[in-house]
Amino acid sequence: MPDRLTIEIHRDGLSGKLQLGIHQTDENGAGHGYRLAGPEFSGSGETMLTRTLDERDAEEIRRYLDTAFPEKLAGLAEVAGLAGVSRTRAGQLAAHPDFPAPVQRLAMGPVWLESDVQKFLAAPRRAGRKPKDAGK
Repeated sequence: MPDRLTIEIHRDGLSGKLQLGIHQTDENGAGHGYRLAGPEFSGSGETMLTRTLDERDAEEIRRYLDTAFPEKLAGLAEVAGLAGVSRTRAGQLAAHPDFPAPVQRLAMGPVWLESDVQKFLAAPRRAGRKPKDAGK
């Protein structure tokens, strides 16, 4: 069974103020949450409303979030900046078999999601080949 995602409104037991939170729980009831609004949790309170989110809710929420916080894109110049290398070297990195696939190819070249590029750059990789004269 997949994790369950709920939005909950609680009345804080100490202050009496309302809290709005989002909570993720697994099939055993264990999980964690994030307080979106209201006072910090005092350790006691009353749940006023719980709404389990479904796939339709997730699609709507994603649409709102994507509109308000669009994913950043990166062309070769941005990849070079993120990696701290030249554009030529960025093109070589983009040819690496583990480099993410571009989300689009424009007249100016390929475009990637910045988050995908950052994951690639953060991933450990074995060292490249040794220079030809390294053994001499």
